[in-house]
Amino acid sequence: QHTLGPKIIADIFELHGWDSLLLGANVPELDLLSLIEEEKPDALGLSVSLALHVPVLQRTLDMLNQTYAQLPVIIGGRAFCQGNTAFLKDFQNAMYFPSSNALIEHYLTP
Repeated sequence: QHTLGPKIIADIFELHGWDSLLLGANVPELDLLSLIEEEKPDALGLSVSLALHVPVLQRTLDMLNQTYAQLPVIIGGRAFCQGNTAFLKDFQNAMYFPSSNALIEHYLTP
């Protein structure tokens, strides 16, 4: 299961005063949408470890665009080591970060 990277990121954000909710791996899309409705997060982070799961991410982003078009979605994970990020230009709310350092610099550096 792909959980170590997201767990580290959640911990770092919590150390900087953010409230983080780590859902774990393989969260069903409808459960994710229900949780977003209930929790009303300021941002959502999605990590994909295998390139074969990128189509699931695309479908999830489609659903998010339809219902939560203004919700920033942070994208990362090893699935994008070879690139594979061109499709993200279709999702204005999705932001890809190639490393945890880039994400931390963007969100946590004053």
